[in-house]
Amino acid sequence: MEMNNVIEKIAYDKNLATGKVNDILEVFSKLLANKIPGLKQVIEDVVADEKSDRLKEHINKMIFLLQQRYEIEFKTWSMPEQNYISRRSGNGTLF
Repeated sequence: MEMNNVIEKIAYDKNLATGKVNDILEVFSKLLANKIPGLKQVIEDVVADEKSDRLKEHINKMIFLLQQRYEIEFKTWSMPEQNYISRRSGNGTLF
Protein backbone atom coordinates (compact mmCIF):
# COMPACT_ATOMS: atom_id res chain seq x y z
CA MET A 1 0.00 0.00 0.00
CA GLU A 2 1.39 3.37 -0.95
CA MET A 3 2.38 5.58 1.98
CA ASN A 4 -0.07 8.34 0.99
CA ASN A 5 -2.90 5.82 1.18
CA VAL A 6 -1.72 4.72 4.62
CA ILE A 7 -1.64 8.32 5.86
CA GLU A 8 -5.10 8.99 4.44
CA LYS A 9 -6.49 5.83 6.04
CA ILE A 10 -5.04 6.68 9.46
CA ALA A 11 -6.40 10.23 9.17
CA TYR A 12 -9.83 8.94 8.21
CA ASP A 13 -9.90 6.24 10.92
CA LYS A 14 -8.80 8.68 13.65
CA ASN A 15 -10.78 11.66 12.32
CA LEU A 16 -7.61 13.74 11.93
CA ALA A 17 -6.35 16.05 9.22
CA THR A 18 -4.12 14.26 6.71
CA GLY A 19 -1.39 16.87 7.24
CA LYS A 20 -1.34 16.21 11.00
CA VAL A 21 -0.91 12.46 10.49
CA ASN A 22 1.85 13.11 7.95
CA ASP A 23 3.63 15.44 10.40
CA ILE A 24 3.40 12.87 13.20
CA LEU A 25 4.76 10.05 11.01
CA GLU A 26 7.55 12.29 9.71
CA VAL A 27 8.66 13.32 13.21
CA PHE A 28 8.43 9.74 14.47
CA SER A 29 10.44 8.43 11.50
CA LYS A 30 13.16 11.01 12.08
CA LEU A 31 13.28 10.11 15.77
CA LEU A 32 13.71 6.42 14.93
CA ALA A 33 16.35 7.15 12.29
CA ASN A 34 18.31 9.29 14.75
CA LYS A 35 18.20 6.62 17.46
CA ILE A 36 18.90 3.72 15.08
CA PRO A 37 20.86 5.02 12.07
CA GLY A 38 20.53 1.73 10.19
CA LEU A 39 16.77 2.29 9.98
CA LYS A 40 17.09 5.48 7.93
CA GLN A 41 17.32 3.74 4.55
CA VAL A 42 14.65 1.19 5.51
CA ILE A 43 12.22 3.95 6.49
CA GLU A 44 12.95 5.86 3.28
CA ASP A 45 12.36 2.71 1.21
CA VAL A 46 9.08 1.97 2.98
CA VAL A 47 7.87 5.54 2.51
CA ALA A 48 8.91 5.43 -1.15
CA ASP A 49 7.00 2.14 -1.51
CA GLU A 50 10.07 0.29 -2.77
CA LYS A 51 9.73 -3.11 -4.37
CA SER A 52 9.52 -6.07 -2.01
CA ASP A 53 12.96 -7.32 -3.16
CA ARG A 54 14.56 -4.19 -1.71
CA LEU A 55 12.74 -4.63 1.60
CA LYS A 56 13.69 -8.34 1.71
CA GLU A 57 17.29 -7.23 1.25
CA HIS A 58 16.96 -5.06 4.38
CA ILE A 59 15.53 -8.01 6.31
CA ASN A 60 18.39 -10.26 5.19
CA LYS A 61 20.94 -7.65 6.33
CA MET A 62 19.19 -7.40 9.69
CA ILE A 63 19.28 -11.17 10.15
CA PHE A 64 22.98 -11.24 9.25
CA LEU A 65 23.76 -8.46 11.74
CA LEU A 66 21.78 -10.23 14.48
CA GLN A 67 23.67 -13.45 13.76
CA GLN A 68 26.98 -11.60 14.05
CA ARG A 69 26.03 -9.74 17.21
CA TYR A 70 24.61 -12.79 18.99
CA GLU A 71 26.77 -15.45 17.37
CA ILE A 72 27.20 -17.64 20.46
CA GLU A 73 23.52 -17.48 21.41
CA PHE A 74 22.44 -17.94 17.81
CA LYS A 75 24.31 -21.24 17.55
CA THR A 76 22.16 -22.64 20.35
CA TRP A 77 18.83 -21.59 18.83
CA SER A 78 16.88 -24.41 17.27
CA MET A 79 13.57 -24.97 15.58
CA PRO A 80 10.99 -27.04 17.45
CA GLU A 81 10.81 -30.65 16.40
CA GLN A 82 8.62 -31.26 13.36
CA ASN A 83 6.33 -33.68 15.20
CA TYR A 84 5.64 -30.98 17.82
CA ILE A 85 4.65 -28.56 15.05
CA SER A 86 2.42 -31.23 13.50
CA ARG A 87 0.65 -31.89 16.80
CA ARG A 88 0.11 -28.16 17.47
CA SER A 89 -1.21 -27.19 14.05
CA GLY A 90 -2.85 -30.44 13.13
CA ASN A 91 -1.56 -30.46 9.55
CA GLY A 92 2.20 -30.08 9.81
CA THR A 93 2.32 -26.47 8.62
CA LEU A 94 3.81 -23.64 10.62
CA PHE A 95 0.89 -21.29 10.08
